Amino acid sequence: MEAEVSVMFSFQNGTDIATSSKINAAVKSNTCVAVGADDQRLHRPFEASDGSVTGILMQSAVHNIPGTDHIPSSGSKCFAAQGETSFAIATSPSLLSAAAPCKTRASSCSRFVSARASDRNRFFSCASPSSATAADRDKGSEASASRLWRLFVAHGDIAEVLQHDKVVGEDAAGTAQAAAVCLRKTLRPLQRELFPFALAWATPIVRFGGGDCFRRYFTRFFGHSGDSSAAIAAYALHNAADWDGRISAWHSETLSLLPVSDNSSTAGTDSSGGYYRHQLFNELYFLVDGGTIWTDTSAGLDNPWQESRLAEKLIDIAGGDRGSQLSVSLSELQQLRVRMLQHDEFCQRADGGDQSAVGQFMYLEGHEYLMYNTYDVHFYASFALLMLWPQLELSLQKDFALAVCLEDRSIRRMMGEGALRPRKVAGSVPHDLGSPTEAPWRKTNAYNFQDVSNWKDLGPKFVLQIYRDLTYLKHQRLGKGAINTDRFLQMTYPILLEVMHNTAKFDCDDDGMIENSGFPDQTYDIWTAKGVHAYCGGLWISACNATCSLATQMGDGATVDRYRDLAGRAQRVYVSSLWNGRYLDYDSSSSKHHDSVMADMLAGHWYARACGLPALLPPRQVLSCLRTIFQFNVLQFGGGQLMGAVNGMRPPRNRPSPGLQASASPLSFNMAVSVVPAASSYSSPSGGRQDLASIDHTCLQSREVWTGTTYALAATMLHEARHVDGPSSQHPWPSTPPSPLIRQASSADTELVEPLLPLSSEAFLSSAMDLDDVNRPLTAAERRELTEMSHCTARGIHDAGWQRFGYWFATPEAWEKSGNYRSLGYMRPLAIWAIQYVHETSKKMFNM
Repeated sequence: MEAEVSVMFSFQNGTDIATSSKINAAVKSNTCVAVGADDQRLHRPFEASDGSVTGILMQSAVHNIPGTDHIPSSGSKCFAAQGETSFAIATSPSLLSAAAPCKTRASSCSRFVSARASDRNRFFSCASPSSATAADRDKGSEASASRLWRLFVAHGDIAEVLQHDKVVGEDAAGTAQAAAVCLRKTLRPLQRELFPFALAWATPIVRFGGGDCFRRYFTRFFGHSGDSSAAIAAYALHNAADWDGRISAWHSETLSLLPVSDNSSTAGTDSSGGYYRHQLFNELYFLVDGGTIWTDTSAGLDNPWQESRLAEKLIDIAGGDRGSQLSVSLSELQQLRVRMLQHDEFCQRADGGDQSAVGQFMYLEGHEYLMYNTYDVHFYASFALLMLWPQLELSLQKDFALAVCLEDRSIRRMMGEGALRPRKVAGSVPHDLGSPTEAPWRKTNAYNFQDVSNWKDLGPKFVLQIYRDLTYLKHQRLGKGAINTDRFLQMTYPILLEVMHNTAKFDCDDDGMIENSGFPDQTYDIWTAKGVHAYCGGLWISACNATCSLATQMGDGATVDRYRDLAGRAQRVYVSSLWNGRYLDYDSSSSKHHDSVMADMLAGHWYARACGLPALLPPRQVLSCLRTIFQFNVLQFGGGQLMGAVNGMRPPRNRPSPGLQASASPLSFNMAVSVVPAASSYSSPSGGRQDLASIDHTCLQSREVWTGTTYALAATMLHEARHVDGPSSQHPWPSTPPSPLIRQASSADTELVEPLLPLSSEAFLSSAMDLDDVNRPLTAAERRELTEMSHCTARGIHDAGWQRFGYWFATPEAWEKSGNYRSLGYMRPLAIWAIQYVHETSKKMFNM
């Protein structure tokens, strides 16, 4: 027996125009309201020329946007009416259908009243008839929506619904309009069918609060008309099957790089477990949902491509008499797809970061922190952009290189310290490229909490990101389309040297190592550091080594000698000032938190491994640091549950008595992993109370888990597990005093080391390291241990954020042990792609 199945998709026009004094007043108070049926905004039906697509185009415009009254509605830089945008909904009776044909009918309702101003508290009123009285169904918002619903329920079709309700007076000014498309199919028993729908929107012009207006990049293909959403919707339906296949192939290719665990519970699955695959792809939401702007500009100026003939015929698609049905040419859609593929190949062959080809890319630090391309955070997130859209990553780096040269001597009061400081100092790397409310690219450093011209991490991060990008694109993208980076290096190299020269001025005692200044002068912008800092000092050493390598490529012998010398001297100071026998102290000051265990202490070493640069410490000292972080910041934090790595932990205060053992609550992993509650003490078998590590409560940030830095820590662990070569002979390790390991590793390569337990104070304080062999490569068992530590660390973000706290597609910057978050929807968690970077590069790039 056959059955008829109907699916309807309705959409309310999303922007509003004020048409009465009452509504104008509401707009001035920053309250948007909708228009009535008698205004000049039109909803127009459209079809593909072959009938394969049918839909509704909904024109819209926003006027009187607070803060943008000064922006012109026309002129050399604004190509469309102010705020012009459109939405389109569409369906296809023939595309994406199963092999067996079936009876199919598509219908649409171009406009119906979905809400009156008085019904704003129930804006979507397309409810079942039973939810409204007969009187309600005869008037206002319920009238049109209820008629649409009744017709759909009765007939599975909306072809005969009344298209225009007459609503006048004040109700007209506040009336919202919507449209709907419906697809009906007749199915046989057990037949499977897809019901495809598309929603598209087009806002071709970006307008910033400072008055600048730019075309978005998609206007190269679909034109700058606000009506182009109809063509976009039709294009999406015609290419959906191809997109789906390409996405599946990309997923398969990406996951094929993961190692397969021989003892995994599911044969053929990667050893990291399903959580990793889940997080890897889902965290990419922020590249789209992070206030993203992709413009067709170079250095903040319009590209000549904007007048290209590529879009001419598509612009004509949206033309014709107002109110007439639009016809989308199928042949034009097919030619557009060919042109897009050709353009993609052109961009791949273009010089690295050539903005005349690839435009400019910006995304916000977070949904609450409205600053574009925040650089100290992009340092972590940039792996995703580099691996997936490398030309956009290089374009972004070019923007920062140009911004280094900018100067803005306007004085602002810093919110953190209260001092008066210039907005942008020439020669310094900016914190960000500006705010949506001002003029991005022209007015940088929207951030005004601390004086970023004196931050110690921005300069090294600039050098390390440039070097990593060049190294990756040189060695890794074989078979993916080579990108010529020669001009990119030539453009950025002198700026890079200027940045390093200015950063070196933070070396106050001419020992080769920069010193922090006693205020929060790095990405941890309320966590004070003074003297040699594990985080910034490590970044400086790796930046010196990266500069030395780039200078070698450029044939700049004097720079090679200078930064080789600086790297060697800085490394000796780094180790002698911070190494305490088991890990690196937080800093070299006499503060109460100087010996805290910082989860991000090896950030410089992480980038050294990612770039193939000399390591910061010998292998066994790195292992000791990572074991300490894992035991204290991961396992002893969270009350027995994985939550990621807390930024700071205080080491045990007292030496315990012998015989201490940890009570365990096992976690399921390939290795036996046990966790004890993160209490201040626990009992030994003899009944005595013994100290554990405790959370560092120096400031808010020291007691937080940062999701992105947790992923970076997991990547560092995995880098070390994959790196099997010894240190470069050109960079001999400095001699250091005898120092203990966290625990002695098994020497057998064929057996795993003991279960990963939180260390007792006794083990922490009395274990010993054999410094006669600090350079001895790690055993296979130790590398497997590091791999499991990496999985366990990264999995905490999934288990806490996605399973317990519910931060789906809004991963915050940070959370505390209680689960309280800070800054939902944040850039830094994209650092999970730093883990994938290890999988992709460890064998191919550096013979690891």
